[in-house]
Amino acid sequence: MDKRVKRRLVMETCAVNNGGCDRTCRDTSTGVRCSCPVGFTLQFDGKTCKDIDECQSNNGGCDHFCRNTIGSFDCSCKAGYKLLTDEKSCQDIDECSFERTCDHTCINHPGSFTCSCDRGYTLYGLTHCGDVNECSINNGGCEHGCVNTAGDYYCQCPPRFKLHWNRKDCVVHAGSHIRHSVGSAEDTRSGLHRLPGSPKPLCHRLVLPPPDTNKDSTHPEPERVTPGLCRRH
Repeated sequence: MDKRVKRRLVMETCAVNNGGCDRTCRDTSTGVRCSCPVGFTLQFDGKTCKDIDECQSNNGGCDHFCRNTIGSFDCSCKAGYKLLTDEKSCQDIDECSFERTCDHTCINHPGSFTCSCDRGYTLYGLTHCGDVNECSINNGGCEHGCVNTAGDYYCQCPPRFKLHWNRKDCVVHAGSHIRHSVGSAEDTRSGLHRLPGSPKPLCHRLVLPPPDTNKDSTHPEPERVTPGLCRRH
């Protein structure tokens, strides 16, 4: 063996400055041998260790996000997903499986969810349902009184009137004698006035048959062309 080579081998020992190795040094018959831990690669000088960026190859095997660290890497998932025990795979979180995610109905989507409300309620925020006050919009379509309830509403009529089958308008009870006439609800010259609570300004004439009329006779009720209700003083 060449004396110079022998001298270099004697000088290069793991006992002296770790043999010049970045990490692991092992003495051999031909000199020191350096090696690197998992997550590092040995450079061409045979001594230096360099971190391996695992995320550069196939995203590190991560389903979603890969973050390189010194000697290792971490996987993480998008919002609405959870990391499984293999620390690489991501699985959708079923938010609807949690108690009280939504006030009413919960619909799960990949990575997300939506809430919906029952009829008569409206969604505010992302998860809460509030009652809709139908009476606040055009009196709920009611001809006279409108009563809001939780998730619903109903119409009311003044005395001697009953609710029409459409549940909106008011019609006189059988046997009631109320005269309706076309004209202004405030037309005092005709002696006509709008019934209390009626939001409609116009009315029409409707004369019911007298109480002694044979009940078997057919008396078709005139068609209502305007919903205002009037009475004569």
